[in-house]
Amino acid sequence: MSLYSFTECLDAQGILIFLLLFLLITDIVKNKKPKNFPPGPWGLPFVGNIFNIDFKQLHISTAKLAEIYGNVYSLRLGRNKAVFVTGYQMVKEALINQAETFAARPPSPTMERLYSNYGLFFSNGYLWKKQRRFVLSTLRNFGLGRKTLESVISEESRFLQQAIEDEQGKPFNPHFLLNNAVSNIICSMVFGRRFDYSDNRFQRLLHLLSETMHLEGTIWTLLYEAFPVILKYLPGPHNRVFKNYEELEAFVGEEVERHKEDWDPSAPRDYIDSYLAEIQKTNGPRVPLSVNQSHTAVPRVILRHDGRRRSQLPPNKEDTEAGFHEKNLVLCTLDLFIAGTETTSTSLRWALLYMIKHPEIQKKVQAEIESVLGQGRQPSMTDKPNMSYTDAVIHEIQRISNIVPLNTPRMTTKDTTLGGYFLPKGTPVMTNLTSVLFDKTEWQTPDSFNPGHFLDSEGKFVRREAFLPFSAGKRVCLGEQLARMELFLFFTSFLQNFTFKAPEGEEPSVEFQLGGILTPRPFKICAIPR
Repeated sequence: MSLYSFTECLDAQGILIFLLLFLLITDIVKNKKPKNFPPGPWGLPFVGNIFNIDFKQLHISTAKLAEIYGNVYSLRLGRNKAVFVTGYQMVKEALINQAETFAARPPSPTMERLYSNYGLFFSNGYLWKKQRRFVLSTLRNFGLGRKTLESVISEESRFLQQAIEDEQGKPFNPHFLLNNAVSNIICSMVFGRRFDYSDNRFQRLLHLLSETMHLEGTIWTLLYEAFPVILKYLPGPHNRVFKNYEELEAFVGEEVERHKEDWDPSAPRDYIDSYLAEIQKTNGPRVPLSVNQSHTAVPRVILRHDGRRRSQLPPNKEDTEAGFHEKNLVLCTLDLFIAGTETTSTSLRWALLYMIKHPEIQKKVQAEIESVLGQGRQPSMTDKPNMSYTDAVIHEIQRISNIVPLNTPRMTTKDTTLGGYFLPKGTPVMTNLTSVLFDKTEWQTPDSFNPGHFLDSEGKFVRREAFLPFSAGKRVCLGEQLARMELFLFFTSFLQNFTFKAPEGEEPSVEFQLGGILTPRPFKICAIPR
């Protein structure tokens, strides 16, 4: 019987059953686990384990699955299969002991659509290494880790103090005041200027940024990650992520154009100026080709430090793999703007909330501030070694607020083993930082707000290895040094000048709001001048 005759014999119902069986078999074969792959709950065809987890508290539900399947287990969410790593010891093994192996980012439909594999945080390989190295060296040139940046933060603290005083002790929501103040620090390094708290356009951008960070952690964006082909054509809140990014990217693009109007390559003012100079340096004027030269540049093959081959073009030819061009300038700048705004300001919101919830701890911090600083002198980073209790409180706020609970995703760069299981090259990996910061084997009272976690018997500050709010390894947060400085100077300035209380008759909750990061639910405070 011919194929044509066979299909004529099938009715519509038969064809449908045949197609479903074909898709089912294809799905099973495609998602067959390699030998000795980490175990995990059985998943449904096509959708995987989406019914095994609670999307409203993803970090908690995935940590609970480790109690059943062990500290290294696997889940499948739609088309994506990932390995989840929990507990300090196993996360340390992955991120620190095997840092190079877990240094890549896995493919992400959301980020590929937004970044096209460029930017600082979701790029890979040679491009990522060049961009990260450049941003670290450039930000150091503009004050990172130096006294000059400390003075910028101190000046911004005075602007913020005045804005809080203007509230006259009445209830107010500190969210966007803190966002603006913290954002101004990275803006001074990236854009070369700060933005006033009354700047309506900048306030709109901060609102867009907060909305986007929230949406990135909702079920809509997670479903887009799992089923991009379908969700791309469906309405829903996930579409606002892409729309908001367009406006944020346009703002950064305008800043780049503004810089180009009076740019002096010999006197860079900020990160954008420096990047424009790097574009010119990397993609400088081409050497004219002589009559006898080929019109095709022949690359020279060299070995990277990891042993892989990379082509290197002759001098004065574009090093396209490095990614130094204006599109990437905009995306890298946008990454710095986003990361330098939301994370630290969110930590400061949690700080105010926990001081309200624990007034006895607030008083102890203020007593230490008075003994070291008094009322007349602004805090300095040189004061930090003499303020062990304040330092411990800040660390405990970061630990218990746990603002990046599942870390950013990683991907194995080669075949490896973890916890006795085989992970082939290209395996997406999620390291659960919640399970580290609340690890019962590492913290005396992990579920309680306890600054004693960072103090010894004599009240001196103690560093803890399991304190990993900035992640670890090759992809450790590049803004860690800046964030630590901001948290200490802003927090100490707050409690030096104000006592924070809840509005009369209100009791703010320490329940989190899930998004791209964990944020407090909206709350108001009263700031009473001291």
